[in-house]
Amino acid sequence: MTGGAGVAVGTGVTEGTGAGTTAGGVGVLADDHALVLEGLRALVNAEPDLRVVATATDGERLLEAVRRFKPDVVAMD
Repeated sequence: MTGGAGVAVGTGVTEGTGAGTTAGGVGVLADDHALVLEGLRALVNAEPDLRVVATATDGERLLEAVRRFKPDVVAMD
């Protein structure tokens, strides 16, 4: 699912979902390789108390995702 302007939003996430709306940590991942992003997303989402709400493939999209989702953690390459 795409959240607009190149920000890929995690499955089932409502726009504007932020850190305060879940029991665990919420994160945004950034890497310029889609395969790496999907692998990292799968690893993080496999943890019961963590959730990736967005991925980004460049710095501009990363900043957009951080402003939009206000994550607890950002992992970038």
